[in-house]
Amino acid sequence: MSKVSLCLIAMIFLVSCGQNKKYDQNQYNIQFLYNPWINLDFNTGVVEVSVAKYRDTIHIAEKDKKLIMDSFNDNGIGSLEGNIFVDSKRAIMPPDNFQFKVIKGRKRLSDITVSNTDPITDGKNKRILNFKKTVADVLNRNNDFKAAKQAFAQSGVVIY
Repeated sequence: MSKVSLCLIAMIFLVSCGQNKKYDQNQYNIQFLYNPWINLDFNTGVVEVSVAKYRDTIHIAEKDKKLIMDSFNDNGIGSLEGNIFVDSKRAIMPPDNFQFKVIKGRKRLSDITVSNTDPITDGKNKRILNFKKTVADVLNRNNDFKAAKQAFAQSGVVIY
């Protein structure tokens, strides 16, 4: 096999590997856990508040979906694997976390937990925090998601 053929095969392989990390709703899904009780499935828009027996489908505007997907791509979230904790510089009790699970096909790629209070912001943590900020900004201004937060607030569960 000639060197040109080997180079061509290598380039095709590298290009195809890079494309698999872009957000595609047919390949990826993200489950956001706003706190342990509010769960949102990004692809379906189904939001559940377990302690309030609340379940609804929220509408996320196309421009906001695009913001989340672009942030997913720009921050390389699809390339992260395993359990990842972006912890605080000090112990926080009870935990104040934002969690998201990245699923590709039927396989969970990563389970990422971010402390909302003073997280460590170095290396890959910075990319994770950028993605988390985009998601939190979109969700916190979404009226349907605000209704889920209100259902949680009315559930009587107290976070100390």
